[in-house]
Amino acid sequence: MTLCGLHKPRESLTLVIFLRNRLKHALTKKEVQSILMQRLVKVDGKVRTDTTYPSGFMDVISIDTKSRNCTLRYPDSLVKANDTVKLDLETGKMADFIKFDIGDVAIITCGRNMDCVRVITHREKHHGGFDIVHVKDALDH
Repeated sequence: MTLCGLHKPRESLTLVIFLRNRLKHALTKKEVQSILMQRLVKVDGKVRTDTTYPSGFMDVISIDTKSRNCTLRYPDSLVKANDTVKLDLETGKMADFIKFDIGDVAIITCGRNMDCVRVITHREKHHGGFDIVHVKDALDH
């Protein structure tokens, strides 16, 4: 009797390496653990929460984000990705928008510098992952 087991280490990638390095869906292992513990990742139709689970060449990995994100259709062609949209909650229509540019003022929303007001100086684009925005304060820090 033969039993089907997990993939060999040389023929597979762990979910941490796949989500962080290949898909660039997270920056750190802790973020990958958070995504897996929310039960959003399925391998071959089964929810996997183990960060070291080996995914093989023919495995289907699906990430369920329907419950977390929504798509807004903008009637204005001037609105681009990363712009801020001011929404009128009573009518549900767009009232105004703010462009995302270098030199704009930004508020840090998480981390050690949370609630600090900074000026955007530079933006690094990473294809398939997160963009990194460099900011400075009034003292050029």
